[in-house]
Amino acid sequence: MKKNTKAPDAEWDHVFKSNYATACFWDINWLYVADDLIECATMLEPRVREVFERLRAHTKDKSVRLISQGALGVYFMLVSYAIEDMFKAALVRKNSRRYREDFEATERFPHELCGHDLVGLARQIGSTFDLDREDLLRRLTRSAVWQGRYPAPLDYHKLSGSEIFQDGKPYSVSHFSGGDIDRLKALVQDIRAELGVKSNRIRS
Repeated sequence: MKKNTKAPDAEWDHVFKSNYATACFWDINWLYVADDLIECATMLEPRVREVFERLRAHTKDKSVRLISQGALGVYFMLVSYAIEDMFKAALVRKNSRRYREDFEATERFPHELCGHDLVGLARQIGSTFDLDREDLLRRLTRSAVWQGRYPAPLDYHKLSGSEIFQDGKPYSVSHFSGGDIDRLKALVQDIRAELGVKSNRIRS
């Protein structure tokens, strides 16, 4: 492969910068990616359901063969990323002009659009939530940060899976169950309704 040693053309750099700002600071782009992630998660859903069904059956009959749980982490990670992008779309919709102006001046990506903390993002957009929703958001955040893609977190303390919720009490966020699939599907629809957005996916 031939190495490109030519310095970036200033005119093209302006074009790249403009295209970058359009990609980042137009809320519809975040929603398109959210739809893509949900579509991919949906493809995995039958396998995820089968994993949980076999686990339940195995507890009653040890002769029932278990199957690989590898799809679980990826499934919940994809759902987490989709919800993250929907929250960030709401932030972009609200703050697009400021983001563009700050980027033009600093060429830096907005700090508040970084990270995977769904509870923090929900609070930034003014979303209120009960303990049930907080439970889902915290468990999904864990999947996005490490559980869906790494064998362990960067901080070993996070392996405990215990977090303090808004009521001041610690709860476990290190598990998922078969019932969570339908809860998450409902959560995605609720968030779309709250944000006033529908799926942007055009299906044939």
